[in-house]
Amino acid sequence: ILNWNGDGVSCYFIALVEGNGNEFQIDTVTVTGEDSVPPPNTHTLVGSDDARVDIVDVLPAISVDKTANPTSVLEGAGEQVVFTVKIFNTSIADPLEITMLDDDIYGDLNTLVPGGDIIANGCNGIVGTVIPLGGDISCSFTAVVDGPGGSLQTDTVTAYGVDDEDP
Repeated sequence: ILNWNGDGVSCYFIALVEGNGNEFQIDTVTVTGEDSVPPPNTHTLVGSDDARVDIVDVLPAISVDKTANPTSVLEGAGEQVVFTVKIFNTSIADPLEITMLDDDIYGDLNTLVPGGDIIANGCNGIVGTVIPLGGDISCSFTAVVDGPGGSLQTDTVTAYGVDDEDP
């Protein structure tokens, strides 16, 4: 029972709000009651209010791990090395779509075809793959590696991706 002098009652509830970045949810609460005048003069009272919760976009996050097998080759032998690329979706909110996989020596791994130093490419067609939240995907390609004794070949792969809010 509320008195006419402006007393009020407060309550709260906790609800899960989900959605994509740049969206929002509106929650409306409606309260109904009756005044204390005896029937038939009783009046029904209704009041409502809403609250808006904006959903903030979280940028996608990606990490890449690349390994070589074997990790050393004989000079002048032109040996085959299998490079394995593992791409991780480290985002805290969204799946991640791969848009490009680029190797600084061998080029675009999505379209690289065998020939020359490339023996096989299991990374063809990886663009467009969606990695679920917390997931990963792997691919491998085989290339001939050669060089003078004592030299070092550093080979870096960069993966690019977008989440479901990106154009």
